[in-house]
Amino acid sequence: MNDFIERKLSNGIRVYYYSDKSLKRVYASINIEYGTNGYYDEFFYGDKEYHTKPAMAHFLEHYLIETSKNGNMLLKYFDKNYEANGITYPDLTTYYFVGIDSKKKIYDSIRELLTMVEEPVFNNENVEQIKKAICQELTSGEDNRYQIALSSVRHNLHTSYDAVPVDNNVLGSIESTESISLDDVKLCYNAYYNDENKFIVIAGNIDIDEVHKLLNSYYKKRPLHKNLLKEYCYGLDTGVRNKLEIINMPTDADIVESSFKIKIDKNLSLLEQSFYIEIYMTSKLANSRKEIEKLMESKHIISGISFFSDYFKGMCDVTVSYESNKPKSSIKKIEDILNEKKFSKKEFELLKKDAIVKEIRAKDHMYYIFKLFPTRLEFSKHFDDIKEYNNFTFEKYKKYISKIDFKFETTTIITKKRIRK
Repeated sequence: MNDFIERKLSNGIRVYYYSDKSLKRVYASINIEYGTNGYYDEFFYGDKEYHTKPAMAHFLEHYLIETSKNGNMLLKYFDKNYEANGITYPDLTTYYFVGIDSKKKIYDSIRELLTMVEEPVFNNENVEQIKKAICQELTSGEDNRYQIALSSVRHNLHTSYDAVPVDNNVLGSIESTESISLDDVKLCYNAYYNDENKFIVIAGNIDIDEVHKLLNSYYKKRPLHKNLLKEYCYGLDTGVRNKLEIINMPTDADIVESSFKIKIDKNLSLLEQSFYIEIYMTSKLANSRKEIEKLMESKHIISGISFFSDYFKGMCDVTVSYESNKPKSSIKKIEDILNEKKFSKKEFELLKKDAIVKEIRAKDHMYYIFKLFPTRLEFSKHFDDIKEYNNFTFEKYKKYISKIDFKFETTTIITKKRIRK
């Protein structure tokens, strides 16, 4: 099976290629290591300290797409019957398209993608246009109780920086959006969109040498975007801001978001650690488990329970989410379940097989894998990780999990009732 091939352009930008002549379409993306996480709000640029407004990464994503010198690029790609989008993740902004090279115009489309990101048109009129679009987006989602709960628990989990904007929304707020200036937009672009912060992914029915030549040709005509950015020196991330936050809002059942953080083990790959955490959380909190079924019967959990993990700057944040009629007592009960560390080798092997099967099935959706690749790059540079999965053992799993204290460090409850802290 093919794998991604890493090369560098003359200006140092990393490019990841995947070539398969049997594929009908081409995926192309340009990615910037800059996202919505509040970690990026403070930085040094040209030896001067800045504290920017929240959600600037998301604002820039809209700005570059909608005010390109070639027009709104999403509409341009849709006119070609391409799939296209821009997405701002907590630690990454990605711009991509998936298109068919039926008219041999795919190289033009790649140039357009680069032009959109590398040749912005900065002016006050464009800034005001994007402000209106973002404020409309904010108005339509301002009563999203689940987003408010998640933003609150992330904010409380870290003390050295705001894991999300203080406004409790990864989009910022209407007030913060309306206060964004042209200078703010230019500053964040110049600081974070430097060549060292970028990488490109081109995958599908391509000739790697030809595409590499195309990219080098484009960037030779562009001035170097030097890295003048210095990360802000945050203090030690110890403890949490609030152990418990209660937010009063109309809701049918109380919404509970509980999180704890785990320090990344430098002796294990991130892929292996994330695999062990996923296996353990599934073994404990699957809705089919007897312990969870009992909590659902007693209304400690309503409908079901879910969990997810985030990895950023040497830390893993694990969040457990559910609705409840008994939120305060449910927190302790779920914590007790997680810390009762009984291991079953049979269950481990079954869950491991299931994970491998999912990986194999995902290969049937090649373009999904390509779109996911930029966000998974810190875990692995490979297309196929199944060989590495085979090296994950029950003994290593037990040893790794045994070191972790599965204790909720912070919880947010959205409730229509008054709950005594």
